[in-house]
Amino acid sequence: EDVDYIDDFGRNLRPEFKEFVRRIWESAGFLLTLTSNGGRPKGELDLMAQIASSIAKLTNGYVVVQDDNVFHRPFGIYSCEEF
Repeated sequence: EDVDYIDDFGRNLRPEFKEFVRRIWESAGFLLTLTSNGGRPKGELDLMAQIASSIAKLTNGYVVVQDDNVFHRPFGIYSCEEF
């Protein structure tokens, strides 16, 4: 299941880096999810992007964007610096 998830959302990754992400994903033991169940008030996406990037930086993790172009980038897996 994790392999499929990374294959689906990691299309922006080089194959060798995708394999690295698979290995660290399996060893991490946890996943944090940031979602919005409401509308899109002004500034919400900017706030969510900052929170996601900060969490990724603090945990040495990555941001998975599951919806195309919501954050002005295609869905994919991004480091906190890229995001």
